[in-house]
Amino acid sequence: MEPGQPDAREEVPASSGEPELDFDVFFRRAYPQLVRGLAIAWGPDVAADVVQEAFVRAHRKWSHVSRLERPTAWVRRVAVNLLVDNHRRRKFERRVQAMSPAGVPWVPSVEDGYELEVAEALATLPERQRLAVGLYYLLDLPVSEVARQMRVPEGTAKAALFDARKALRSRMTRSPDTATDQTRPGDQ
Repeated sequence: MEPGQPDAREEVPASSGEPELDFDVFFRRAYPQLVRGLAIAWGPDVAADVVQEAFVRAHRKWSHVSRLERPTAWVRRVAVNLLVDNHRRRKFERRVQAMSPAGVPWVPSVEDGYELEVAEALATLPERQRLAVGLYYLLDLPVSEVARQMRVPEGTAKAALFDARKALRSRMTRSPDTATDQTRPGDQ
């Protein structure tokens, strides 16, 4: 895959002339991947909600969205916007209310399908770093797109990924042969 080109797995073509059928196929293929990729930052419940809302909005504008070169990117952008809005609202609510055991923010866990060691390590990362990790590693986006999705400069996205890798490396037990940095070509 050339840098800057969409990954064939990411985009689902949406133009057979039957908008309802195309949307259904598009939804079934793209929804699980988007939820998994975004869940790492804010949890599977919040991610499922915002991705579902993003698909509702895509369906309302399907005549436009279906003609886009990358309809999954449009849905992802809407979902990330909703996540950021949700995060800002939650951040405000946390300032207003004292934290209680019931109000503890979501962190990755074994129940969410993560290995225990990975879940424990991910749980220690700030939300911004978890979002960068989810976009980069689970949705396989290049750093430039991670930065666009997070609405930060590319250097900030790189720093978030670097800090996340450093923190994860220090928290996870690794054998000497797997302790090398796993960056992808072209993303340095």
